[in-house]
Amino acid sequence: MLLAQYGHQPTSKIGEALRQNIVDGVILCPRFNQPEKLREITKQLRESFPAKEVIFDPNFYVFAIPSVSRIGKLVSYPFYYPSLRRTDFSTKKVTEYTKKVLEYQIKNDFTKIISPGLFQVLIVPGHKLPFNYFLNLLTL
Repeated sequence: MLLAQYGHQPTSKIGEALRQNIVDGVILCPRFNQPEKLREITKQLRESFPAKEVIFDPNFYVFAIPSVSRIGKLVSYPFYYPSLRRTDFSTKKVTEYTKKVLEYQIKNDFTKIISPGLFQVLIVPGHKLPFNYFLNLLTL
């Protein structure tokens, strides 16, 4: 599946790629759109391209990056958690975070659901470089 990223400064090229079947759908980014605007975009895409995927990337990993400039419009979403730290990821909290992100996607009629995730850095003694990995928070 090939998806076009609909985020910062989307262009008419996305619609053209959808019309010409170059891409299978779009993945929407909440960092660049308020929830109301994203609902409008989703509705328009679903009506104009009913056979295409409209997927929402919750950008949950951004919460763990210590740069406020990366947060963007995420502060206006119901699953936004300011100042998350590693200690905030107990089983109970992870279940709460995951539930809010999944409920938001279900409520807003996206064609597929994406589990929230976090980008982590693991430093292993004896290795020169850290290992980067993505932690999926889905706990079903």
